[in-house]
Amino acid sequence: MTLEEKIKLITSYHNKETVERLYEYDGIEMWQPVGLDAWDFETGQYRVKPNSTPKFKAGDVLVCKTAENMINPSLFLVKNVSNDEYVLENSTITDRGTIESMFVS
Repeated sequence: MTLEEKIKLITSYHNKETVERLYEYDGIEMWQPVGLDAWDFETGQYRVKPNSTPKFKAGDVLVCKTAENMINPSLFLVKNVSNDEYVLENSTITDRGTIESMFVS
């Protein structure tokens, strides 16, 4: 990141915008909100959380992209949607970015 990008990120955090850091859990990348004012720009990847309309809505039925062409893929009902997460029936994944990148309706 350039110095200007770092300043913009920390200023956004100071202005109470949600700043996220990219973490990897069991091979799945997830953006998580920064909880402490501690920055590691050498190894961490940060962003200001994007504000956009959710890709899916409550009641949609999703399938994992990797299982899209299978005969009997697992289906996941979207039970609830908020700005930063989805609640899916039969799934522990809730991160909005992860779900929107891994699933199709």
